[in-house]
Amino acid sequence: MKRILLTNWILLITISCIAQSNKSLITFKHIDSLITQKDFFVARNVYHTKKVILSKEHQLVLEANLDHVFNRLTSSNQKINQLFQQFSKTLPDSVKCKLLVIKQNNHGKLFEYKEAFTTLNQVMNQYNRFLSKAEQEDFANTRLIWKSLSGQPKQQVHIATTTTLKIKRDKAGLANIHVSYPGTGTAKKDSVDFVFDTGANISTVTESMAKKCGMQFMEGMIDVIAITGKTVKSQIAVCPQLNLGHIQVQDAVFLVFPDSALAVPSIQYQIQGILGFPVIEALKEIQITRSEELIVPLKPGHFPNQNMTLDFLTPIIELDGDNYTFDTGANSTLLYKTYFEKHRNEIEKNYKEKELQFGGAGGNIRKQGYLINFVPSINNKPVKIENVQVYKEPIRTDEGHLAGNIGQDLIRKFDKMVISFASMSVHFE
Repeated sequence: MKRILLTNWILLITISCIAQSNKSLITFKHIDSLITQKDFFVARNVYHTKKVILSKEHQLVLEANLDHVFNRLTSSNQKINQLFQQFSKTLPDSVKCKLLVIKQNNHGKLFEYKEAFTTLNQVMNQYNRFLSKAEQEDFANTRLIWKSLSGQPKQQVHIATTTTLKIKRDKAGLANIHVSYPGTGTAKKDSVDFVFDTGANISTVTESMAKKCGMQFMEGMIDVIAITGKTVKSQIAVCPQLNLGHIQVQDAVFLVFPDSALAVPSIQYQIQGILGFPVIEALKEIQITRSEELIVPLKPGHFPNQNMTLDFLTPIIELDGDNYTFDTGANSTLLYKTYFEKHRNEIEKNYKEKELQFGGAGGNIRKQGYLINFVPSINNKPVKIENVQVYKEPIRTDEGHLAGNIGQDLIRKFDKMVISFASMSVHFE
């Protein structure tokens, strides 16, 4: 009798463990799918609610992902290392592949180029079968970047005091700020206007300007996809020093384009350079005012509302439960297919379909869509923007479940927009 009771007890424990394991796996897959779809805020909220259901292994995998998108890069890498040390035998190879891809992204954003190169090599040598053809081509390109930068020092930013810079609009309406760099010959210092663009994944410069700035060119050429989908050949260069008022930027990485790739012949305009995410994020906090000033405080403030994430090098903000990229370099807000599908009935009822045009350095593209009134809720108040383009079909290969890209037309509705990379928060005043 005692033996039977003991057997039943063991059986109940086994069944309970299996049920708990299944519950953990189902919950894990749900949250993982939200992350894959770029629903990062929902994934974070569900994780905090369901964490107790998850196994330690599943917790670490999801936390490594969430730390990555909320810019806790060192913490993300520590958890990935812990997973490979403690759960290497049980982790599926497909999950190992995804974790290593995240790890190389973390290293890249931390300017740990050699570690990024080593990690990406591991992905391509051991887990290539889990990569699509497009991913294999993209990673081969990225590996060239990390390899060329492996011996280079980390980017550093020194802020001497709170700095206010005037934003100037160029012929294309893009936001520019004045930057200076050590001169050549008898000139001690030269200066130029660069576009200031949070939507640029990496800083970019023309070949002629890179030479003027004394940038060090790395070996090899890489392929860069422009907004139109066209491929542009580019080099990688490291800029020894740039100054933004009282801010000194050392060893920043730039993509170097042929001058013609950053030219707009129709308005006789030449972009000289673009300051992108790696430089902007290193400032920790930026404030953009309605009076067209860029303010960088000596010390970033604290904002408890964590409403910003990063999709690799692209900032994403949450508005009304939808996710948007935001772009200080874009004049106008663009809405994507996801937004159109969500509001299809209202849009088709109230607006007339037409051919729309958008573009960038690589040229222009025309697609079918609508011009609508976009009315998001910010600070618990509706904010109306007229004549916003919304497209019926994808206009970017990386749209995913993003609803659109927020531009200056929304930002200028407020006295100030504060972007804190220290708190991962966007605040409108």
